[in-house]
Amino acid sequence: MRVLGHPSDFVSMYTRLKQNSHQNKAMVDAIDNVKQQLEHSNNPLGIHHKKDCIPDSYKTRYGL
Repeated sequence: MRVLGHPSDFVSMYTRLKQNSHQNKAMVDAIDNVKQQLEHSNNPLGIHHKKDCIPDSYKTRYGL
């Protein structure tokens, strides 16, 4: 799965949701739907932020 953003923030939670897919079916389906839309889009979704608005912890953690 291609994740826009940092995979470590998302993939572990997504994996836990999929482990109990019967209970979390609506959420897993919604995530899969968004994933398909993103994979077939030429325009990635997201918000562009000014560098001054990015917390220093994120700059350090993700090497921004």
